[in-house]
Amino acid sequence: MPSQYRLYALVPVLALLISCTSNNEEQSVEPKSADVPFHKSTSLDSCLIIGHRVTDYDTWKAAYDLAEPVRKKHGISTRMVMQGYESQELAMVFTKISGVDRAKEYVTSEKLMKSMEIAGVQGEIDLYWLKHHLEADNPSKRECVVYMSFLVRDFAAWKEAFLGDYEEDPVKDFDVLHVFQSIENENEVSMIFAADSPEFVEAMKANTSFRMKMLASGVVSYPTTFLLREQAI
Repeated sequence: MPSQYRLYALVPVLALLISCTSNNEEQSVEPKSADVPFHKSTSLDSCLIIGHRVTDYDTWKAAYDLAEPVRKKHGISTRMVMQGYESQELAMVFTKISGVDRAKEYVTSEKLMKSMEIAGVQGEIDLYWLKHHLEADNPSKRECVVYMSFLVRDFAAWKEAFLGDYEEDPVKDFDVLHVFQSIENENEVSMIFAADSPEFVEAMKANTSFRMKMLASGVVSYPTTFLLREQAI
């Protein structure tokens, strides 16, 4: 996790902006097994999550929409917008960026800080820099979207175990949409997945079989979890 910010499971964590580096052409590398419902999209590479709290989601969203031309000038394009599932003060934006350095310059600029303040953003901003690894082949129809992060002993070993579990049992009660690796800590995993409800997520985390699989794959920390709901772009 970023050294300046420590977030814990199911705290009222702030809005999340995910930005992913893009190439000019959409390409993908297929997984090694047809039973694994993921691919490695080369249009998604380095990613950024920005967290903050807003006083009013609709006011923030209107300001965000107005700033789209400015973001495009900095190589940022929106892919997905979400709001906190239970907390109306949370928002999540999934974008692609054309370069990490350009993104850093923009998201840390004084001009953007002032614009966010006018839009109702409150408190400190949390920055998470990630590398994108896997994307789901198909979208999900489940209504609760979850951002989860946790530490592992070895990322490569965890990823192999994760894909191996899908090869053995490709049918799950949740849909993993994206898998990331932290740039600041190579053994921190982040993922976005969809579930039927917050109650399902809580039950899953408490499930003994699920926890044993996590431990067997090398997970060494309790997951940080954020509950979200997809909104119109």
